[in-house]
Amino acid sequence: GFLMVFFALSAYLFGMKWAKGDYEGFEAMNFMKKRCLRIYIPLWLTLPMVVAVEYLILHSIDLKTILFNIVGLGWAKPFGIGGHLWYITLMMFLYLVFVVFSRLRWMMQTRRNSLVR
Repeated sequence: GFLMVFFALSAYLFGMKWAKGDYEGFEAMNFMKKRCLRIYIPLWLTLPMVVAVEYLILHSIDLKTILFNIVGLGWAKPFGIGGHLWYITLMMFLYLVFVVFSRLRWMMQTRRNSLVR
C-alpha cells in the first residue's frame, strides 16, 4: 500500500515538473548521477545491517543475494528477512524510463520548433 502511494506521488511530482519545464538543458547523466547517489549511498549503509540480521536469524547468507542487492537488483534476488529492498530495482528502472521519455519529449519539441521556423 504505502510503497504504491510513494511511487504514485513521486510520478505525479516528476510529471508536474516535467510538464512545466523546458527540458532543453536536461542532462540525463546529471539526473541519473544525483538519483544514484541519493539511492545507493543509503542502500550501501543499510546492507551490512540487513546482512547481519539475515545471518543471525537464518544462520546462512547467500553471496549472490548480497551482490545483487549491492548493485540495486534486489528484485531479482531479495533477502529472506530484508526483502523490502526489491523496490530499488523498480525505482531505478522508473528513473531510466523518465530519462528516456524526457529525451524523446525534448527531441519532439526541437523538431517541432525547427519546422515552425
